[in-house]
Amino acid sequence: MNNTPIGRMVNIVVMLEEFIRMMNNNPNDFEEGSRSQAMENILAAKGDNPAEEKSIFDESSKLTPLSNSFGPILSQRATDRMAAQEANLNPNSPWGRMVSKFSIEFLLRVHLRKCEFETVRKLITSGKVTDEVNLRLIRDSLLKMEKTSTWTRFSPPIWKK
Repeated sequence: MNNTPIGRMVNIVVMLEEFIRMMNNNPNDFEEGSRSQAMENILAAKGDNPAEEKSIFDESSKLTPLSNSFGPILSQRATDRMAAQEANLNPNSPWGRMVSKFSIEFLLRVHLRKCEFETVRKLITSGKVTDEVNLRLIRDSLLKMEKTSTWTRFSPPIWKK
């Protein structure tokens, strides 16, 4: 049931309800002041003294607030990225039809798992894959594949020598 659209929706609803319940049970954990205080307590427990250097509470610092530092930048929300991708895709092309059904990340993983490196190269050079996150996925996957591959995998078997 989890692979069906209704199953995915149920999963999202359950996760959102759990998140809302967690926020209602511990509202202080999600306030900026209590999170900053918890961070200073962690630093003090590790041996760093935040009072000697700059305080986390220092309002004059140019750092972003904690609530913004862990999430996406507003201009880089998933919905914004989807809209930008849809603007560049032809819905009648095979790639456009596949992207409308599956995420680009999933399609790239399939191509990489099948070792279709030429297809991935064409997707990059044609401009169909331009998002930084997807390019990093390709890079990291290729590096991981390179580390895990051994020359014995590609050499002829020992018994045929």
